[in-house]
Amino acid sequence: MNRNVSIAELLKPQLPTSTKKGTVLNILKSFLPDQGVMLYFILLLSLLCTVDIVVIGNWVKTPGIYYSVLISSLIPVCFARIKLHSLFIHVISLIVGMSFVLYQTLTLIKDMPFLEKVSELKLRLDYWYGIATSDGISTDLIPYTITLLSLSWILGYVCSWFTFKHNNIWISIVLNGVSILTCLSFLPQEYSSRFYLYAFTAMILITHITTVKQKRDWIRNGTSFNKLDGWLTLNSAVWYSLAILVIATAMPMKIYVSRPVADAWKDARTPIAQIEEQFARLLGSVPSRTQQNGRFFGKFLPFIGSISFREEGVLTTKSDYPNYWISRTYDTYTHEGWISGETNTIDIRKNSNFDNTKGLKSTKPVKQLMQMSFPSDQFFAGGSISSVSEPVELESLKPKSFKLSIGDDIVDKSIPEDLQMFELELENFFQENPGGIKYGRYGNFLDNKLPKEYKYVNTTSSKNDTEIINLVRDMPPNLDIVDWNLSRQIPANKKLTMVSHVSVSTPEDLKNSSQEYHGFIKDHYLDLPEDMPRRISNLAHQIASKEPTPYDKAVAIEKHLRSGNYVYSQKISTPPVGTDGVDYFLFTSKAGYSDYFASAMTVMLRDLGIPSRLATGYSSGSYDSKDDISTIKDSDSHGWVQVYFPSYGWIDFEPTPNWEKPSRDLREKTPSSFIRSDSIYKDGNYPKLPDDFYDELGPEGEAVKTGTANIDVLTQKTILIPVSLIFLSGVTLLLITAFWKYGLAGLSPTERITTKMCRFGKLAGISKTNYQTVEEYSLLLATRYPLIKTDIYKITNAHMIEKYSGKPHDLIDLEAPWAIIKSYILKDFIKRIFRWTQKNDTDKSN
Repeated sequence: MNRNVSIAELLKPQLPTSTKKGTVLNILKSFLPDQGVMLYFILLLSLLCTVDIVVIGNWVKTPGIYYSVLISSLIPVCFARIKLHSLFIHVISLIVGMSFVLYQTLTLIKDMPFLEKVSELKLRLDYWYGIATSDGISTDLIPYTITLLSLSWILGYVCSWFTFKHNNIWISIVLNGVSILTCLSFLPQEYSSRFYLYAFTAMILITHITTVKQKRDWIRNGTSFNKLDGWLTLNSAVWYSLAILVIATAMPMKIYVSRPVADAWKDARTPIAQIEEQFARLLGSVPSRTQQNGRFFGKFLPFIGSISFREEGVLTTKSDYPNYWISRTYDTYTHEGWISGETNTIDIRKNSNFDNTKGLKSTKPVKQLMQMSFPSDQFFAGGSISSVSEPVELESLKPKSFKLSIGDDIVDKSIPEDLQMFELELENFFQENPGGIKYGRYGNFLDNKLPKEYKYVNTTSSKNDTEIINLVRDMPPNLDIVDWNLSRQIPANKKLTMVSHVSVSTPEDLKNSSQEYHGFIKDHYLDLPEDMPRRISNLAHQIASKEPTPYDKAVAIEKHLRSGNYVYSQKISTPPVGTDGVDYFLFTSKAGYSDYFASAMTVMLRDLGIPSRLATGYSSGSYDSKDDISTIKDSDSHGWVQVYFPSYGWIDFEPTPNWEKPSRDLREKTPSSFIRSDSIYKDGNYPKLPDDFYDELGPEGEAVKTGTANIDVLTQKTILIPVSLIFLSGVTLLLITAFWKYGLAGLSPTERITTKMCRFGKLAGISKTNYQTVEEYSLLLATRYPLIKTDIYKITNAHMIEKYSGKPHDLIDLEAPWAIIKSYILKDFIKRIFRWTQKNDTDKSN
């Protein structure tokens, strides 16, 4: 007789039947999983290894992250022996996890009541989402605190769930391994030893879960197994695991890489590089923890907090001109930082001539040499590049396009003034000439009335009966180069020679420069956000409004920022979320490094109508007159201002105190014919990246490095490469296994073997159709493989007997025929693949 069961009874654990009154200890034991407590502690240790890496990185604040994995991993343990549907347990974990993450995140918002904290969090997430779905820059790290805490919760719960609910430890090993390797790839090499602690716990986990499974079989077969046996097994596993790690780290390693592999790696990284740009846009305020070779200047340059630089040399240069070494410029200002606009790529071949100085006055070609003490594909230009001893890729800023909506009688105030006048004339033209496009008068109108510096693209019709006129700005006489890169990565200490055109203009030249700017320049280098704080404009006019020329205004603002009103400091805080970075620097903190000083000058100049931009790279470094070389250190990483002067191009200005103002005079000393430099990596022991192999491999590939590792190898990345491949292979194998087992759950043993046989038959090129019975399909398969038809019929007959009699068939009788069928079909499949490849090779040779 059935009776209704209450929820309380479902949640109540199944206590062991006993005639004695249960003690508290027995009650607690009844909640413990069958696998035992020791397995949980080992699993928790492996999870804490991963979480510890996140804490060490200290990328964003993650309060309570240790408790996150502790609590989330305990939930499956507590529910392991409770008869409750999995869906309810997942929902409980989700609710508890969301509450925990929300509470911990709110602790980062100080000095507010709880409800106001919740409202503030919602506003900041909405603000971040608006930036993430547009082209802005985010410096708010609250969303990433939520992400890391949520991921830690999911990691702990999923690993524990599969371990204690499904006896599957591989999910935990793969997820933990991928997580810890991902974190380590963004940390210095000295933290790589954490991976070995995780690998040690992973091997213990595998041994222990295997022992637990074997224990059940031994008990079922009547073999005795006591606690001492379990501890002895665990003790042996610990020592074997330690031995394996020691042997693995002490073995000599030889890595072979061929040129096609290096090419494949570079191509495969292309989409990843694009994703990295987006991370830089949204996570740009997170300081790097890796020992980078020099400073990387990406598409986005956010206002961040404290920075630090090393004192090692990164560049050694020789030039008669004490110029800055530029890497990238930025044209678009946002409240949170700078963005480098969309570009076209210009490929400059090795030693070819590229003249981008037509019409510019007071320029002079200078031969320059440069060495980078690290492998890199970055390039640092010493002026307007004319030729380089390596192929380079220059990025030219794209001209802006404009859309004029005709027929709505509304003039777009955001477009240039000449286009606003043209839009009014277009409105009048279409009113006086209905169907003007159709009858051909429209083309004549465009030829006569379209302002200079614009090109007509096309005309489209919108849904509200308006015409959309698409125009694009003409390019200026000289391409506007904003980014400099090598076409490939070159090894450390490779000498680069180049010829650059540098400006030798005098202050009088620049004072007398024209103030008629090309439209392209005004489109990109006068633009500011509409909601800029008014006091920035007031300060700019207070400093420079009385100065007669753009040059004098630029010098006045440069002098103001260098006068001592502002302090140069690398130990600063990030501007608060929602504030303008320049406004915060000028009126609140009054302290910052070169990015802040240069940004302030650029913004004030733009407000005065003077085209300017932020440039980044390195200063000219320390000059040694004896050897006639300059040594540029990591600490010489710099940002400065470039101001545009018609007929003279971009001229450097230095608003940052404690830095020398740029000189446009050539050095008098005749330079020597060579460069001497000591690399920061002794004996060529620099980190090798995939593209380094171009300079070190022949067509067939050769050994890169051979050596016997010592205990310091624990901190090297070489062993992480094969380990990463092992984990990737494990994930792939896991997916294949899941795909193979899909649809087998709930079937009887005979049905499962029959289904597997049908699936394996696809390798033979025989697929079972929906209208075929199993018997019909087995007949086709037996016809294809007559030597194993007896085994095929055994499985088919067993399936028929079970299906029509309802009696389960003994699975042992089917294991041998199934093994024969599987082996035979697989061998035939491999033979056919081999014959096919031989046939293709023969066809190609003919």
